[in-house]
Amino acid sequence: MGWNILRRALVVSILFSGFSINCLNADTGPETPRRYIGNPGDSYSAPFLQARQNQSVEKAWSIDVSQIVNRSDFTFWLERWSSNEGYRKIQSSMERYFDFRKPVDTILRGSGVPWELIAIPVVESNWRTDAISPSGAAGPWQFIESSARGRNLIIDAWRDERRDIWLSTEAAMSDLSFYHRLFSDWLLAIASYNAGPTRIRHILDKNELHTFQELDDANLLPRETENYIPQVAAVAYIISHSGRAGLPVRWDSPTDWIRIPMDRSIHLLNMIDDTGIKRELIEKAHKELHHPVTPPPSRTYYLKIPEEDVETVKHWLELQTEEGAPERFWRYTVRSGDTLSEIAENSGISLSALLSYNSHVQSGLLRIGERLYLPGNEMKPEGAEDDSLPDWKGRYRVLPGDTLWSIARTYGIRPEKLAEANHRPLTGVLPAGSVLHVPDEKEEL
Repeated sequence: MGWNILRRALVVSILFSGFSINCLNADTGPETPRRYIGNPGDSYSAPFLQARQNQSVEKAWSIDVSQIVNRSDFTFWLERWSSNEGYRKIQSSMERYFDFRKPVDTILRGSGVPWELIAIPVVESNWRTDAISPSGAAGPWQFIESSARGRNLIIDAWRDERRDIWLSTEAAMSDLSFYHRLFSDWLLAIASYNAGPTRIRHILDKNELHTFQELDDANLLPRETENYIPQVAAVAYIISHSGRAGLPVRWDSPTDWIRIPMDRSIHLLNMIDDTGIKRELIEKAHKELHHPVTPPPSRTYYLKIPEEDVETVKHWLELQTEEGAPERFWRYTVRSGDTLSEIAENSGISLSALLSYNSHVQSGLLRIGERLYLPGNEMKPEGAEDDSLPDWKGRYRVLPGDTLWSIARTYGIRPEKLAEANHRPLTGVLPAGSVLHVPDEKEEL
């Protein structure tokens, strides 16, 4: 009888241990191996890749990747992303992603998209919300402007929702889900995200093919896409084995976020100063904004606030309403000869009110091209700018040495307007070969 009691206790212990391990691994994929502890100065790839040879790669995936994990290009990209430089990119990507892990995971799980596809923004942008490709694709999921507008992502003078982590992730999940319904194959869905579903469908139909395996065997994938799929697979594999790969493991909890619908514009910096909430975190959560001011309430905008600060912010918002705070803000660009007192008088506000919303103006001195924010309502103040961006049809391909100032001078426009229309910082570097919206076709592409 003593032996039976001992045996029963042993079984219970084993079952409980298995349950605990599964719970720990629930948020990180189907397998989280023990962390490899090595010399930080060494390349991580050798011990990690050696460990990989002794296990099945497929079991780390929730989708069938048997068609690619044994190919040489998968090994190539696994080795490349397992180098010190590759690990630094993955680590920095995961650091940027960490604060938004909970909302992104919620969106991903709710969409039914395999968790491995969280690797796509690592490959696309290193999870940079401010990333812009030479072709003009923007945000962590790298949507081009036409695609973004087709997915109801707003791009106007106030915001570029391709940089909104919540909305861009929802759009990407919607795309990937649609591609999977179209092809019934997650690898073809990944291919479509890179090359476009129309192109993939055309190749399949033209060659009477039906599966990724057939397409791959026929060597008909576009070259970029042929490299893209094993890259996503390699990054997903490393992330799913982050402990064994030697990547730092964070044990603190990601931020819980609450989104608050806004019925008026507010100045973010004033909110931060008055409430004492973390400026860096708030600014990271609102990277879609072109200005430190939320858009006018003509279209719904959501303020993103850490859950622990929600009540403080809601109380602050109530005070703004009670004190007759402005319903919205207008943008004004300083011109030659402007003075603060004249701008305030022409706008129908006091100088103190103007300064209270423009703390970036140093000692009352204005710089030509500087942006001011005018509090008000739907009545447009004198000299204020429209909310819509210019609808320029022309395109200009950037040459080595070009700047926003030199290009703006060529077309007789202000560099601030050129920067705003192209969603680029005024002081940013223009990559040669990138394409800008301009007023007309003065430059052949």
